[in-house]
Amino acid sequence: EQNGRFISGKFDQFKRNRPYSAIFHALQGLVRQLLTETEQEISRYRKAIQNALGQNAQALIRLVPELELVIGKQAGAPRLSATEEQNRFSRMVQSLLQVFATPERPLLLLLDDLHWADLASFGLIEALAGSNNLPNLLVIGSYRDTEVSATHPLRRSIERLKNTPCLLSEITLEPLNQSQVIRLIADTLRCEPQK
Repeated sequence: EQNGRFISGKFDQFKRNRPYSAIFHALQGLVRQLLTETEQEISRYRKAIQNALGQNAQALIRLVPELELVIGKQAGAPRLSATEEQNRFSRMVQSLLQVFATPERPLLLLLDDLHWADLASFGLIEALAGSNNLPNLLVIGSYRDTEVSATHPLRRSIERLKNTPCLLSEITLEPLNQSQVIRLIADTLRCEPQK
């Protein structure tokens, strides 16, 4: 409605050993959306992405190969230790999202099944939420509360986010009752609830 972009990723219980899997998927979707734009628009984004990522672009291309279709081959980025690599990736994702999350075109990032996310992803989500440079980014996360105990890393991440300036809202969805299911079906089928 407001000319925004929507990207999403889903964490998978069988890919828990692959850090950032849902975030990679969402970024791949973002690049694919960009590739549907006009050549003039892609060229504009190409310059902005190259400026945002600088000499570390190849490190992000290793993780999101579709990005090479937009910015072309890049000089190799040095390999770093696991912690340094994680910090660099976090900075690069924030820089990339700044290019796309603008007042003219806000960005919504939906991350599904957070209860299966890895610790690195929680760290990145917290970094995105705590960033002052992404006011036009809305991050929505969904999870099954029955899968999240008091000691689950997601619960600890939510508690840390509550102590930051980010606006955090939690909505607990209850099962639909019979009349709500009838209204949903009637709306889907475009008929009266009595039918």
